[in-house]
This record gives sequence, structure tokens and C-alpha cells, in this order.
Amino acid sequence: MAKSECTGTSQWWKNVDFLSHRRNRAHIILDNEFKENLNDYFGELCWDRDYEQPTLMEIDSTTIKAPQFSITQVKNALLKIRKTATGPDEIPFWVWKENADVFAPVMTKIWNESLSTSTWPTSWKIAHIDPLPKVENPKEYCEFRGINVTPVIGRCFEITVYHYHSKRSFESELSSSQFAYRIGGCSTDALIKLQYMYLKELEEPNCDAVRLIAMDFSKAFDNVKHAKLSEKLKSSSMNPYLVNWYLNFLKDRRQRIVFQGTTCKWKDVNKGVMQGTVTGPHFFNLFINDLEIKNCSNTPLVKFADDSSLLVPILKNTQDCSSKAIDEFKDWSESNSLPLNEGKCKEMIILKKGRSEDCVSPIYGFERHSSLEILGLTFEMTSRFEKCVKKKL
Repeated sequence: MAKSECTGTSQWWKNVDFLSHRRNRAHIILDNEFKENLNDYFGELCWDRDYEQPTLMEIDSTTIKAPQFSITQVKNALLKIRKTATGPDEIPFWVWKENADVFAPVMTKIWNESLSTSTWPTSWKIAHIDPLPKVENPKEYCEFRGINVTPVIGRCFEITVYHYHSKRSFESELSSSQFAYRIGGCSTDALIKLQYMYLKELEEPNCDAVRLIAMDFSKAFDNVKHAKLSEKLKSSSMNPYLVNWYLNFLKDRRQRIVFQGTTCKWKDVNKGVMQGTVTGPHFFNLFINDLEIKNCSNTPLVKFADDSSLLVPILKNTQDCSSKAIDEFKDWSESNSLPLNEGKCKEMIILKKGRSEDCVSPIYGFERHSSLEILGLTFEMTSRFEKCVKKKL
């Protein structure tokens, strides 16, 4: 590729995808029975048989006012709509964008009424599911990720509320251990933090090795219980009208797969934070924000959305606190009803030069590997990146 064709890593990867067909799904053909079964699978994932209705916040309307928009703000929001997938209402993005002057006064009244009553328009809460393959040739239902495609105007409403009214609340209380879905955060920062922390520990004279532990949640976004999320929303600094508005956003949702000419049956859902929506990632960040390792000192936790990595230094003449840190992680998982996929939790020992892996006892139930792939980067026990470089080349 010519240098003039690539302006930054984002454009470079777009060119790679185009030339290699790396993300081309044209070769994935699903029969109707598979699509219906996949629709049932996604519906079951997001259905809580023991559903507990979240309680709303009590609001003193004499002292607290509902957030509102001006016609100008709504018009600007409509004008900023980019080309995007059309949702269940079948109204494409350009209708709203090209007629912003006409729609702005009406949408302002609807949006402000929605915020004042903490009630979402029902038709904006339904979603078509786009099944995105996690692997090149998916065969099992679990090898697909369900991406919600809601009406364009609903997504515009979400992002405008976030930008003007809720971003500060979502952002201000986030732990420094979280690198995803936040201003200034990215996977590169998370990887640099991991590498910096273990190299820093290895420089200590009494450190023989560092244990890198990759924890794995099972269907993390789909398993968030709304009652538990509501408690965390209510304990935040967010305007109570917005808290109740977001809780209504989660209520009475429906979804169905629409893919390759097949439209499946509607499924009611009452669990999870929706991947593909504007707010879903921020919900998840808030939900997992209080996951920290506090009972085992000097054990950094690095989170990128649901990917969590622990670093535990192995010190001379000091008890290894790896099991203690893992137990604390598991306790949080259990108390928040966010199950771990323990079969996919792994460990790797990063050794100081001249040390042997045998000096570090294995953790029961955790597979030990000579390399671990975290956020697309392969870490090796030698602190080199030979496998990663070979893979990329």
C-alpha cells in the first residue's frame, strides 16, 4: 500500500480488511433453521427467569429538574447523524439528517417529554440483531456475538443525552484500572500499563517472577442483571430523572435476528446491557467499576471492558498472594452474578533472567501457558514478543 493511501492505523487496518477480506461475511451462509435456533439462543442468553424489577428513585421535583434540550441542540444532533444501519422502524439515517429543520421541533418535544417522565418510546427500544461471527468459520451458536441495531432516532437520542447530560457522571467515577469506553482510554494504553507494571516489578531485587493471570467472564455483557445495575446507577452522581430514564430504557425490550433475508420471531429480553447501543458499554463500565483487588497489596488489575488481567509479583521470602487475589475476584463475580468461565482463565509466569518456572507453584484450576494473548497482543514468559511479530508478519 502506498504511503499516501494510509493516514493512521485506523485507515491502515481498513485497507488490510479490504484487501484480505478479513471481515467479509459473504462466505458465511446460514440456513433458516440455524438462524431460528441462533435467535432462540440469543433470546435465552438475555432472559432472566428470576428477574427482579429495579426500583426507581424517588424524586423531589421542587428541588431537582429534569434535563431538557433546546430545538437548536436537537437540530444539531440530527445533522450530525452519520451513515449507519437502519433499525426495525426502517427509517434510514438520511431521512432524519436531511430533514433536520422539519423534525427538530417535534423531536425536541418528544425527547423532553421522555426525559421529564423517565419513559422511553416503546418502538425505540426494540432491536434487530446482527449476528457477528467471533471466528472465521463459525459452527456453534456461541461463536456469534449479537449486535443490537435499534432505530436510528433512538440511537441519536441516546448519544445526545450522553453528550449533554450523563457523560460526566459515567466518566467521573470510573476507576483508573478501566481503559475501555472512556475518554482517552484505549487497548494500547491497557497493554502498555500491563507491560510497564510487570517490567517494573521484575526490576525489584527481591522479585523472582511475575504471575500474569487472564480472567474470563462468561457472556459478560449478556449476564448483567438489571436490579444490580440499578443499584449502581442510583449510587452514582447522576440526575435522578436520568437514572429512572435509563432504567426504563432497560425495561420491556425485544429483539430478533434479521440476517440474509430471514426475519426471526421477536424475543423478550430482561437481562444484559445491549452490545451495539450507545449506552450499553457505559452501563457495563459502571457495573464492573467496583471490581478491584484490595486485600492483596501490590496486585494491579487492568481492565478493558470485560477483559481483566491480574499481575502478582512473586517475591523472595514472601507468601504468594495469587490465590488470595483470585478468591477476591471470584467473590466479586459471585456477589454480582457475573459468572466466570473458569475453563478459560489462564496464567503465565514472566521470569526474571536466570530464574526457573519451577520456582512458582501453579494455581489449582488454572492452565499455565508459555504465552498469553491479551487484547490481540501475545505476551511471552521471556518478556519478548517473537510470537506476536511472527503472527503479524
